[in-house]
Amino acid sequence: MNEARCYSLAAAAAAVFTALIFVRAAWHKLRDLESFADLLADYRVVPERATGAVSRGVAAAEVAVIAALLVPGLQRIGAALATAMLLLYAAAMTVNIVRGRRQLDCGCGGAPQRLGWSLVARNLVLTAVAALALHRSPTGLSTGEAAIAVASALPLWIGFLLVEQLLANASRMRGAALEASS
Repeated sequence: MNEARCYSLAAAAAAVFTALIFVRAAWHKLRDLESFADLLADYRVVPERATGAVSRGVAAAEVAVIAALLVPGLQRIGAALATAMLLLYAAAMTVNIVRGRRQLDCGCGGAPQRLGWSLVARNLVLTAVAALALHRSPTGLSTGEAAIAVASALPLWIGFLLVEQLLANASRMRGAALEASS
């Protein structure tokens, strides 16, 4: 297998991994749009009167990312949108951390996590993965190569979920320790 083919497989795996990240995030938001709108309002990055519309727009954009990443020929659009959204999420977290508002939940869709630099770093890593899918469109893969890409993305996603849970547990333990010491 030549280098270009390997890169196409990596881009396809990155697209599947990114789609899985966005499936989880979109599911979290769509399950309870009202709670997500409240969470968005807590971030104080959009005017309060616009939080309902923006929260629906964010959920719709996440669904669009998923669809575009999985439809042949649209992966670059999906990857570009995913990259932009992940950077916006990192920026919103950064703004609130700098404001001293670390008590906010990230709203990422997994285990509740308070804002911190590790979440910003995580989003930047996820942005880099999404950007991998942006540079080369994984179209033209054989069925076997597509299966390899999916098979590669699934363990990465499971690893991501495990690390995210560990970070959430560590955050909860720090919070409990702070409460116990006060």
